[in-house]
Amino acid sequence: MTNAVQLDQLPEPLPAAQIIALNQPKADLHTARPYEWNGWTFELPPGVFLPGATSRMIHERLLDGTIEVQDRVYAAMGVGLGVETVVAGLRDAAEIYACDVDATSVRTAQRYFDELAAPTSRSTFVAAWPRPCRTGTRLPSRSPCPRARRKCAPARGMPRSRDCWTSSRARR
Repeated sequence: MTNAVQLDQLPEPLPAAQIIALNQPKADLHTARPYEWNGWTFELPPGVFLPGATSRMIHERLLDGTIEVQDRVYAAMGVGLGVETVVAGLRDAAEIYACDVDATSVRTAQRYFDELAAPTSRSTFVAAWPRPCRTGTRLPSRSPCPRARRKCAPARGMPRSRDCWTSSRARR
């Protein structure tokens, strides 16, 4: 199948204003809080975003097979809590890349993938996030997160490091 044919199969994107309106962070972002979806209960650590309406739409489409991931590589950009990594694992994606600028989000996604999907999944979970680095340094081209290949700068108060990303890979 050609890329043009694949692109034609995608649904129309929502307008940017609608996406922003549906995904505003709540005032409780800096507290631990519960989240329930599909009979599962997740605990969101402080700073990890609660899945918004567009995320829930993706979760549903992964679960019902509208977004087919079996034996494919799936990247969750801005993984947050990691619900979609769990569903992609249960739907037997070959590899699942959990990418986020927040390491806590990636670790949370790994935790729930390990608890809910890994026991029965054949999927490989790949965790990746940018780390603070020298201003103007580029991430290595082998970085698992395609978006992470841009220039990065150190976060305020964080020590500089030689590389910008870390990856832990667990074969299931």
